[in-house]
Amino acid sequence: MKHPRSLVPEYPKSMCLDKVSNKEVEIAVNKLNSRPRKVLGFKTPYEVFQKLTGIDLTKRIGVALIS
Repeated sequence: MKHPRSLVPEYPKSMCLDKVSNKEVEIAVNKLNSRPRKVLGFKTPYEVFQKLTGIDLTKRIGVALIS
């Protein structure tokens, strides 16, 4: 299994988040959850969540995922 940190090399572990806007967080969350994962049968986390719950989070970006 790939280590989760390797999914976000552009976001260093020591990155200061004081100056990161909510919009930048939404973009990062969307980018991570739109990437297919081998462990999920090459589906995205969004697709798996929608199949399990019937809720399409792609229409609620910024609300359900980061609140």
